[in-house]
Amino acid sequence: MRLLPVLSGMMLSALALSGCQLYDPVVETQVYPVQMRMQQHATNTVISTEMPADENIVRAVAADYAKRGEGGITLQMRYQEGDKKLAHQARHAGEDYLYLFEKYGIADTRIEMVPLPNHGKKTADLVVNYNAWKLSAPDGCGPERIPGYYGAEGGETIQNYKIGCETETYLSRMISDPRDLKGRSGLPRGDAAREGDMQQNYRTGVPNEPLQGLSSSDIGN
Repeated sequence: MRLLPVLSGMMLSALALSGCQLYDPVVETQVYPVQMRMQQHATNTVISTEMPADENIVRAVAADYAKRGEGGITLQMRYQEGDKKLAHQARHAGEDYLYLFEKYGIADTRIEMVPLPNHGKKTADLVVNYNAWKLSAPDGCGPERIPGYYGAEGGETIQNYKIGCETETYLSRMISDPRDLKGRSGLPRGDAAREGDMQQNYRTGVPNEPLQGLSSSDIGN
């Protein structure tokens, strides 16, 4: 477990900025290539520590992180600067939530202690931060919907609509794990060699040797 003191000014600026990485995968279909916009954005969940650590919240956040998250989770404990008792409570609350996140399989989790000069609360707040991937239709699509979605639109709306945007919007929402579109790494060398050996007899045309056991024709005789 790592406890990192963070200046309040740095913390506030970090919350104001949202990291964004763009990735434009192309999904080939039998009809035409479907393009999607893939963005990585900062996700922030604020939790009050007035009550004991809420396992239901941790379970929900951990499930979302497992599906879309990347790069680990930071637990920022915000409390009134100079209040030693509150700092002690915040540290213990952070450790409780750290334990729960590790319980639900998020090993890459760390705690940051964030004293604020104007926090103005008698309890500490926990801000759960992580980067998450999100898919949407490519640039040039939306937020307008397909003509007719809301009712009868005029000819100008129909003329300006980009064909395929509605399909690409719904396809982007159907993908459970956006990271799948980035591709997956290959098998480790040992597993790859084993998979290759399994196919070798098919390539050379060598028949498999018969098994030393019963055949179906011997059963019941």
